[in-house]
Amino acid sequence: MSNVNFNAGKVGTDNLGTQRGTVKLDAGALNQLTATLPIADKMKLAGGGASTMPEIFAKLTPRDQAALLDLPAPIRNQVLADVSSDVDTARYVITSRLVKLASALVPGAGLSFEPAKAWRLSDAAIAYSVLGDLSPAEAKRLEGVSLKRVNSTLLADKTRESDGKAALTLDAGHATATVGMLKRTGFRVSAFLERHAITHAIGTYLGHWFPHPAQRAEVDRTILLGDAQVTRMREVLCHEVGHQVQFGPNTDLGEIREWAKLSGWKNADGTPSNGLDASGNLLDMDPSVRPSRQDNFVYDTFAGELTPDKLQAAMAEIADPELKREFATTAKVQNNIRGAVKEVFGVDARGYSMTSPLEDYAESFRAFHQDTELLVAKAPDKFLYLNAQSGRYTADQVQVFFQRANKDPRKVATDLVANTALNQDTVNRLFKVNGLSADVQALGASARKQLAAGNVSDPFRAAFLLVQEKVAAKDLGFIGTFTQDAAKALGAGWAKLTPAQQAQFATVEKRQAMVQKMQVGLASAATLSNQGHTDIQDQALRDLAAILLKNPTGPWQVPPTVVAALPPAAARAVRQNPKQIEAFVKEFQRLYGGNAVDDGKIDALVGGLNPANLEAAFGQVAKDPKAAAQVLMNWITGDPNAPP
Repeated sequence: MSNVNFNAGKVGTDNLGTQRGTVKLDAGALNQLTATLPIADKMKLAGGGASTMPEIFAKLTPRDQAALLDLPAPIRNQVLADVSSDVDTARYVITSRLVKLASALVPGAGLSFEPAKAWRLSDAAIAYSVLGDLSPAEAKRLEGVSLKRVNSTLLADKTRESDGKAALTLDAGHATATVGMLKRTGFRVSAFLERHAITHAIGTYLGHWFPHPAQRAEVDRTILLGDAQVTRMREVLCHEVGHQVQFGPNTDLGEIREWAKLSGWKNADGTPSNGLDASGNLLDMDPSVRPSRQDNFVYDTFAGELTPDKLQAAMAEIADPELKREFATTAKVQNNIRGAVKEVFGVDARGYSMTSPLEDYAESFRAFHQDTELLVAKAPDKFLYLNAQSGRYTADQVQVFFQRANKDPRKVATDLVANTALNQDTVNRLFKVNGLSADVQALGASARKQLAAGNVSDPFRAAFLLVQEKVAAKDLGFIGTFTQDAAKALGAGWAKLTPAQQAQFATVEKRQAMVQKMQVGLASAATLSNQGHTDIQDQALRDLAAILLKNPTGPWQVPPTVVAALPPAAARAVRQNPKQIEAFVKEFQRLYGGNAVDDGKIDALVGGLNPANLEAAFGQVAKDPKAAAQVLMNWITGDPNAPP
């Protein structure tokens, strides 16, 4: 929601006292802007939202008023109740109340606001709005986070700050209002008001435009918030909260990898990327890490909506020559968004979300909470993924979102399981929360086509494709044989499987579960085979860790079958770096207690570790075996962000 003071005949100022121009909208334009608004928003525009407020409300700045109007009414009433008529005293009390309420939204130790005196009323209200919108699962991952207010902007111009004031002249009269989803001439008026009614030099403007107002710091769990208008502050904070949710307590690298599969993020060599290196360190803004897909991203759409005709229509409404020039300049920057991103961040991308898998998550998280319908329209698979994590929307609500976006949830679910390389465990959660299933016949037809083409190189995947084809065809004879004897049903394909792959079909119960999930559209050949590969690698990692740690002095006899099943980084560590492996084990023994660890403790320790985190430790062995041992200890002690 945009903070705007509809005050006829007056001129707004920035916090440096510079006089700004007015933007003239006639009554017809106002009617056009408000035609599709809900009744509650129309009341706000008419001044009804402010008329029931305590007297102190009228004394606050437009920015404060806009932020307070966006709060839930009970919270707004609570923080405004019985405050002093002195505006400075009232602002201090209201801000303190909001900070306390916002901190309490995060369980456990809550979250801190630093430094306390730097937080303005509007900032605290925005923080409450963002945090109050989180699900319990999301809020839980913010425990220990600090919000630090810095009174400066990024990039070149650090002297121009804004208190969010702006003024519009309306022929229809006076009102104090928020703008929100208003539209005019085909693009967001809120974007126009926020980004252009208050002037910024280009460097400062870019600092507000991109969702990094200050350097992010996931490791020490601090979010730095610079100066921005109400809408941008809310977007910025939600984006940064998204980073902290993804990297919350007991970070699951496996989950981070699953997310990156949705857009097929790849390293320069074509291997899958999740924005992390082998030891779990951030690879932020690496130009060599690029998405395979470009059709499921959300990013700033203002540039795409601002055609030359719409630009001229908007500029015609701006009376002040200086403001008109600034609007034209900033509009030019947004119309060259790809070049701007490349110049600022060195990454060729159409939007900020396309600069790395980590920014993809944070921007999608922001859209999930603040522009849900846009996320459903642009990236329905990411909406489903985030909703499965948060549990924010019920299955019925998911259906409504898809209907509004003219999307077929069954088709989206089918594409998701067939083409994104997600593991079956991920799909189980995603489908359950969102109430979805895939099209069994479509999956069967795809399996039949792939097998007929004869180009499926992975025999493990081919085995699942065969099962899927027969399940879709309702071939009861095959299904019965497969359930009782997988080797007989798969025929010559069975001999092509490794022992570890054959073990994935080991029991009648396991095979029955595979068939049943396929029959109702809850699994595909892709997800089941992906999960199988992951399970095999996970077991190999545990076996390797147990072999090494149970025999701290070596030599280590790692069976070839274990090495063959390991993820690439761990396999290279075993094959090529025996001295580093020895140093790694010795350092681990020293960190863990100085003596050989009891075999029973080793089994419990290894069994309780997330395999993706275990892989991260092995991935560091060749580069720095002592650091690798520290990485492993950090995961074991539950402090993955401790420095090596």
